Amino acid sequence: MERLHAHSRAEGVTLWTVMRRADTYDDLPAGADLDETKVLIDVSGLGVSGYAIDDWLNKEYRVSVGLSDARHLLAIVAPGTTASDVRALARGLAACAKGLRKGTLSLAPTGDAPPISALGVDMAIDPGEALFGAAEQVPLAQAEGRIAAEMIAPAPPGVPRLVPGQRISAAHVQSLTANRDAGAFFLDPIDPSERTLRVVADQPAQALAAE
Repeated sequence: MERLHAHSRAEGVTLWTVMRRADTYDDLPAGADLDETKVLIDVSGLGVSGYAIDDWLNKEYRVSVGLSDARHLLAIVAPGTTASDVRALARGLAACAKGLRKGTLSLAPTGDAPPISALGVDMAIDPGEALFGAAEQVPLAQAEGRIAAEMIAPAPPGVPRLVPGQRISAAHVQSLTANRDAGAFFLDPIDPSERTLRVVADQPAQALAAE
């Protein structure tokens, strides 16, 4: 993977970073390690979505990475991977970076997603009650404060960010919107357009008074 490092800087600017073993380099915390068959590439320095770079590499260089997200590519080195495959990835990343710097290539931006640490979990009601009770669809932009009635898992990596019964925060709305616009897709959402969310229905005023 040193070939990728050789292409990762231009004019003193780091364009991408290939994460390497903690016992040799300082890319990871002490005690951490990497599966060396999975090459994690941080492309946040390019300012565009990892999803968009993934699609562009596939189209222009016939390179398909295993996984991507808004800021990373994950290239998987398998028994069938050849030296020419690695060279194609290095050339493709270099060409992508050059096109972006010169303005001859335009890709979707990374987006303004909050850190994962900002996505708290506030379970407002029992998950079963939320999943099987009365529900309605609301625009994602208007979902703050509502209670989720479906599971929302942006992919990659496909980890749930909302589950039934969970209170939807402003950070959740911002994160889901930014990742969707950057190229992520939601696994099996109720609304395939990913523009609305299924939430617990608001109870009519008369029903609340009766309680």
